[in-house]
Amino acid sequence: MSQHRRQSHWDDRYLATGGTTASWFEAEPQLSLDLIELVGATPGDSIIDLGGGASSLTARLQQGGYTDLTVLDVSAQALDTAKQGVERPEEVTWIRADLLAWSPARCWNVWHDRAVFHFLVDPDERRTYR
Repeated sequence: MSQHRRQSHWDDRYLATGGTTASWFEAEPQLSLDLIELVGATPGDSIIDLGGGASSLTARLQQGGYTDLTVLDVSAQALDTAKQGVERPEEVTWIRADLLAWSPARCWNVWHDRAVFHFLVDPDERRTYR
């Protein structure tokens, strides 16, 4: 799928569902929070949430004292929804990009991907992501 098609596809999905009624939405990201704790992350660590969409993970991390947070999603609609659920959206780095064409400008202590890899069904896309 082309970058433009991928952006349009996910924008359309978020417009249709509002993000929070989609089958993949998780109201409370407890497993992700538990895994972030399990790897030993502390509020001083940097975290990027790939395909963060309308997730409440960033809001929960902010509430837990994390300050170096980045969310990347291909969908502007998803990012807009996510920003509305975060207490201090101006303190989060929001990146609208296609992960398969994106080159990170920095490193993070935690690279969180709850479902992006799952949605990459083309073997070439999966290889590119790795």
